[in-house]
Amino acid sequence: MKRLLILIFLVSCLMLARSAASPLYAAVTEAEEPMEEAGEEGEAEEEFEVEFVPPVEGTLRWGGDSEGGFPYMFPNPQNHEELIGFEVDIVDEIAKFLGKEPVYINNAWDNLIPGLSRNLYDISINGLEVTPEHEEAVDFSIPYYRTFLQLAVRTETEGIETLGDLKGKVVGTLKESYAQMVLEEVGDLDIRTYIVEANTYEDLANGRLDAALFDAPIALYSAGFNPKIKFVGEPIGEITYAIALPKGQRELLADINRAIVHLRDNGKLREIYDTAWEQTRRMSDASARGRLGSLSSLLKQLKQPLVVIVGGSLGARHLTNLARELKLPATLVVLAGPQAEEERVKDTIFLRNLGTGQGLPELLRLADVVVARAGATTLSELAILGKPVIIVPKDVLPGGHQTNNAARLAAAGAAIAIPEDEIDARLEAVILELLRDPERRRRLTRQLRSHSVLDADERLADLIEQVAEQKPNRARRA
Repeated sequence: MKRLLILIFLVSCLMLARSAASPLYAAVTEAEEPMEEAGEEGEAEEEFEVEFVPPVEGTLRWGGDSEGGFPYMFPNPQNHEELIGFEVDIVDEIAKFLGKEPVYINNAWDNLIPGLSRNLYDISINGLEVTPEHEEAVDFSIPYYRTFLQLAVRTETEGIETLGDLKGKVVGTLKESYAQMVLEEVGDLDIRTYIVEANTYEDLANGRLDAALFDAPIALYSAGFNPKIKFVGEPIGEITYAIALPKGQRELLADINRAIVHLRDNGKLREIYDTAWEQTRRMSDASARGRLGSLSSLLKQLKQPLVVIVGGSLGARHLTNLARELKLPATLVVLAGPQAEEERVKDTIFLRNLGTGQGLPELLRLADVVVARAGATTLSELAILGKPVIIVPKDVLPGGHQTNNAARLAAAGAAIAIPEDEIDARLEAVILELLRDPERRRRLTRQLRSHSVLDADERLADLIEQVAEQKPNRARRA
């Protein structure tokens, strides 16, 4: 049983790590029509009437916005009477911990905090950002989620990478949000605010906006799969989500905090997030299978060799740019990063990153030569498949693990390693040499396969068990 739990933990960690580097979530909301012409506001405002639900002993009234609540809360596409989303699950677990029945009350997002002062509900949760302005109006629980702002533009847009590049542009965001405050501080731009996030991205795709700025979960859900939109720039700021309560409700605030700590410590909070990202991964798989279906048929009919470049998430840009300059007697497929524009230029095909469930093994099996980074997961997949690989290590984390991996495999004759600062001058020649030398490709394949460890999960579980059993002894000696 212990081993099963350990393996489940390891798989969960791996899935979480993969999900962080993958494109996430497409919106499934039936959004209202965007404005044909927008003034200062992106959408027409309307008075939002909320039916008063009196407090009842044994209930926990909570306010949210299911109209534009992706990915936090939204109607189930299969049953519009049911509300789903990871914040719905969090409230359900908090109510269970407090021994209360959750009662949902819908309100417009920008009215959620004012609704607390009107006693419309006991708490509110809906991606509410902890800001000085909000803290003046309500009390907040301890945080349950942290994220950042993500800038998006149309795929053909160049020259917008930072907030400073937005000057003179038309930019959409959520009304009364932290993103709106950030944009107002930039100055010298036309800010269009929206009530429904999906409408912002539709206006962006249709050319009514130059850019959009939203919390990363919203951006990924609403535009992550839109081929007309790409994400640009580095993460902006840090956003903290917490549960809002009316001022002065100390007992309820203490109870909510105890519930969040309980969910964190017993792993339930992590389970809720993992379930949400797993739903995202399935949506990502469906999208990728559609893309890869025709691609796979195309590749199987090729009369020339296939070279696959796997750039990874953080190291994709350099390899992608270089791929555009390579002149090879081969078809080149480039996994160009999660925000890349998918296109075909002559014999070069650029795709967003693919995961294991999205057809990556099939693509690698068809490859004659693979160019990849030297992360452990990538190398283990290539070792099992047995592919001649050119490794270009990029150490984005301390410790130099990619450089060490590349050096060991190159010394064993299991791969060819090229330092990052040499690939511009050497990569094309090394690929050409491998394509012309099938015997060398076979030798590399044999050596790399000899380094695969098919029972790595069992060995790792054994190691963790040993460490766990030794820990109490060390503590006693201390």
